[in-house]
Amino acid sequence: LTNIGLIRDEQGQYKKAIARYEEGLQIYRRIGARGSVARILNNVAVTYENLGQREKALRRYRESLRLYRRMGNRGGVSAVLQNISDVYRLQGQYEKVPPRVQEAIQTAREIDDRRNVANSLEIIGLADEDQDRYAKALARYRKALEIRREIGDRDGAAFNLGSIGTTHLKANQLRAATD
Repeated sequence: LTNIGLIRDEQGQYKKAIARYEEGLQIYRRIGARGSVARILNNVAVTYENLGQREKALRRYRESLRLYRRMGNRGGVSAVLQNISDVYRLQGQYEKVPPRVQEAIQTAREIDDRRNVANSLEIIGLADEDQDRYAKALARYRKALEIRREIGDRDGAAFNLGSIGTTHLKANQLRAATD
């Protein structure tokens, strides 16, 4: 059921995706599979974000976060904190972004999850960019790029390079944007 939810989500059939996820959640809750419940709650939250229903997304993310914390799953905690931070960023609640991102980075470092450290840097960089703090955004994107290159994450590095170029353009640094 949850795999069908993922497929529906990828197809843009968000309401059908949520229905499948909810069915799967009932089953996993009944059998006590907390890890699966936490993962699916995160998926449901992403789908609500895709629908533009950010408050519903936040509720599901928070529920997922509570489960990951109870289980001691630090990777899950870090990832969900990033998702929550990004929702706050999209809502313009920038003051709520740094504490969650810092916790996500700290948690990711504890388990040597450099990809999630880079992901977190990207999110706070986006928040800086949204607030026209281009120098801060560029510093965060460059650090994320450095990590991406060190771990061999070419897709993530490409994203970071795009973010760096876009930020230079927004800052009217045309020469730097084309370098």
